[in-house]
Amino acid sequence: MTAQADPVSLELSKKLLKFSFNEDSMEMFATQSLILTNYGNAPARFTWQSPSQVFVPKPLSDEVPAGSSLKVEILFNPNGTKSDEEILFLKIQDGEHEELKCQGQVAEAKCVFLEKQLDFGNVHVGLQAKDRTFHIKNQLRTPAIFHVSCPDKEL
Repeated sequence: MTAQADPVSLELSKKLLKFSFNEDSMEMFATQSLILTNYGNAPARFTWQSPSQVFVPKPLSDEVPAGSSLKVEILFNPNGTKSDEEILFLKIQDGEHEELKCQGQVAEAKCVFLEKQLDFGNVHVGLQAKDRTFHIKNQLRTPAIFHVSCPDKEL
């Protein structure tokens, strides 16, 4: 009696994902989903590799039971105003690896601060924070979305 083991494999429902933002979107990211299907008779363990982290799969690694499917979300998180394109690698344990091509389109935007500086005056340590208002002007006809963040958790 002889037996032959089939290689472990996963089928991607899509080989190409194209990301873009709707004009009315206020998000700093876009998502799309795809399905990984295991038609084999053994579980398929996998790990995604995303070279730049502009396109991020969730879950990053998991297992698809034999005869089952798993939904994967791909997050497009652009880090600038240029369009991005990248190949994500799906590494399958004991099987052939797969590739997913991702393309992200970002409309060019250009904003400027109308005030050249903000004067907070003297701010003493331990006293209540001061608020100041500033204005941002969109210099192009395309919608622009901005995000303000502070890397210092104590501020």
